[in-house]
Amino acid sequence: MENASKALIIAAGVLIGIMIVATIAYVFSQGGMYFRSESTEASAQKLKEFNAQYEAYNRSNLYGTDVITLVNKVTNDNKNSLEEEQIDIILTSKGNEYSKLFPKNSVYDASEILEKITEQIRIETEPEELEAKLEYKEFKTFKTRKMHKATIGYDNDTGRVNLVTIEIY
Repeated sequence: MENASKALIIAAGVLIGIMIVATIAYVFSQGGMYFRSESTEASAQKLKEFNAQYEAYNRSNLYGTDVITLVNKVTNDNKNSLEEEQIDIILTSKGNEYSKLFPKNSVYDASEILEKITEQIRIETEPEELEAKLEYKEFKTFKTRKMHKATIGYDNDTGRVNLVTIEIY
């Protein structure tokens, strides 16, 4: 009888030990899922904040200064991001009003747009010839008129902004 009693005590101890180990494993697995969901929520919030910076420009009737700001924002963000996170920017001229600055039916990327804008700022500070002055006058009009439209594109996999298309009309 004494052996049976010890066997029951040992069996109960083993059973309690298994239950304790299972409980600890369950708590750790649930804690890991909690931290993963926190990380996922933080990533989603960060993505939402990043995209919101560009979604503010996703409209018609942008001023030229908004276009310049958007181009500078894309350029700066591209300098600080990985190759696969780069944002492409395309500017298309639809009209004749800015024919010297952005000829009709022309398409430009970010570096070309910035080059043109930088040249206009140089002309503003040191106008050398009549042609340059006329082009700068056109640039001033471009900056102050609401005749521009931006469209934002998103990466299908990540949901991150990856394309900005600007139409000047």
